[in-house]
Amino acid sequence: MTNVEKGVPETGLPFSFTNALRQSDEDTVMADYKRLLRTNGTLAVPNVTLSYNSMTNKLVFTQTGMEDEENAYADDLVYGVLLEKESGDWQLIQLRNRKEYGSVFMTLQYGVKREDLVVYTFATKADKTEVSQAQYLEPEEEI
Repeated sequence: MTNVEKGVPETGLPFSFTNALRQSDEDTVMADYKRLLRTNGTLAVPNVTLSYNSMTNKLVFTQTGMEDEENAYADDLVYGVLLEKESGDWQLIQLRNRKEYGSVFMTLQYGVKREDLVVYTFATKADKTEVSQAQYLEPEEEI
C-alpha cells in the first residue's frame, strides 16, 4: 500500500483506480497497486514475467510468445509500465509482439530502488483499438 497524496497520474495509462483506493484515515488515501486494473480490456493478458538483478540494477521482462487465439493476436503489442510510487513518475516500455519470445532489459535510473517501483504489463491490438487488462508483476530476485 502506498500513499497517493503526491498524485499518481491517471491519464495517459490504460489503468483505472476502481477498487484500488481506500481511505486509511482522514487525510490519507492509499492505493493497492495489485488491484489497479484496466476495467474494459478484452484482450488476453500477455505471458510476461519480471525479475530483478541487484548486481546490475536491471529489471528483466521475459516474454513467452503466444500465437493467434481467442482474444490474443500474434501481432498484438506488449508493454511494460514502471510506476515510481513516491514521485508518481511512470515510464511506458514497448516489449515485443505477442508472438515473440525473449527478454527486454531495463536499467533503473540512478536513485530509483526496485522496492519503490510498481510494474505492470498489458497488450494492445496492433491497431491500438483494444487493450488487455493490466497485470501486476512482482519481480523475482535473480541469483
